[in-house]
Amino acid sequence: MIATTLLAIAMVAFAIMLLPSSSSLYGDGSRSKLQNLHSTDKQNIDIDGVEQRKLLAAAVGSTDEEYCTIQLDTILHEDPEDVEDEEMILCEMDKTSEYGGLLLEFDMDESQTKEMKQMIKMNDVLPGKSRMNIGGMNINKKIRVPPGLLMKDKNTKQKNNVKKKNNPKQLRSLQEVNYGTKIGDRKTLVVRVTDVNGKVIDNATEVSDNVFGTYGDAVTLKSQIEGCSMNRTIIIPGGIPEHESLYSAPGVIDVNVTIDITNCDTFNKNTWANAAVTALQDKIGGGWTAPGEYEHIMIVFENSAHYYDTNEPKCGGSWAAFATGNGWRSVYRYHFYKFVGVLVHEFG
Repeated sequence: MIATTLLAIAMVAFAIMLLPSSSSLYGDGSRSKLQNLHSTDKQNIDIDGVEQRKLLAAAVGSTDEEYCTIQLDTILHEDPEDVEDEEMILCEMDKTSEYGGLLLEFDMDESQTKEMKQMIKMNDVLPGKSRMNIGGMNINKKIRVPPGLLMKDKNTKQKNNVKKKNNPKQLRSLQEVNYGTKIGDRKTLVVRVTDVNGKVIDNATEVSDNVFGTYGDAVTLKSQIEGCSMNRTIIIPGGIPEHESLYSAPGVIDVNVTIDITNCDTFNKNTWANAAVTALQDKIGGGWTAPGEYEHIMIVFENSAHYYDTNEPKCGGSWAAFATGNGWRSVYRYHFYKFVGVLVHEFG
C-alpha cells in the first residue's frame, strides 16, 4: 500500500517536473545575495552565470578560496505517514578538492543551522546552485563553521528575484540548474556495497534487473521513468564504455567499504554514502571523480537489521532512502531499492 501510494505521488511529481519552465527566472538580475556581516570583501564573483557574494573566508581570517555547492538531502522513511521526511544540509566539494566527489555535512551551531534552513526555505540559498567559500575552515569529515559566524548580511535587502517559496514553476527551474532538464539519455550507475563483514544486498544480476529490467523485470525504475516521460527521458544502465570491464552486471559496479553497517554506535547516513563514493572513485582510478559522466549514481546497502526483524534495531531508524534534490546521488537501504515508488520518488 505504501509503495503504491509513493508511486502515484512520484509519477505526478515527475510529470510536473518535465513541463516547460520559464527561463526568465534566471535572468541577469537573479543572484544569491549571500555575504557576511564581518566580511569587508564585497567583490562579486560569477559562477554558472549567477552573480554571488563571497562568503565567510574573510571572517575566518583566511584569504584562501575553496568553494563548494550547497545541497539538500531529503530522507524518506519506510512509512511517510508516520514519520516526516528529514533533511540534511550538505556541501558538494569541487572536483579539484581533496574531498572531490563527496558531499560533506556542516558542523554549525543551532542559530547557524536555523539561518541556513530559513535561507533555503525562502530561496535565498538555492540547493544545487548557491556556492559557499569555505577557504580556511576546518574540514574533517564535516565542514566546521566558526561558532557565531553570521552567513547573511541582515542589513542588506534581498534582491534575489526567486522570492516565493513553494512556487512550482520556480522549483522546476531549480531542478534544472546543474544537471540539465532531465530529458534525454540519463546514464545511471548502481553502486552495490559490501560492508566489512561481507554484508551485501542481492547479487549484481538481480540488482541490474530490479532497477533496469535487464533480464526481464517489466516494472522498474527504467520502465516507469520512460513511461511517465513518454520516452523523453531514457535511463541508460551504465553507458560508459571505459567502465565496461568494471560492471558486475549492466549498470552495476561492486565496491567494498570498511564500514560495519550493523554497528549503530558509529552510524551516519552521509558517512556511509561518502565511503561508497570513495570506494567507487578508487576502483575506477585514474583521478576519476564522481559523478563523472553519470547523471545519476544510486548507492545500495544491505540492511543494518532485517526489515521484518523487530528484535534488532535498524541503524538510523526507519529510513528507506535519501537523495540530493538537485544532484546526482541517491542512497537506498535494504530492499527499498526494489520499490519502484521509492525509486521514482528519489529520482523525481
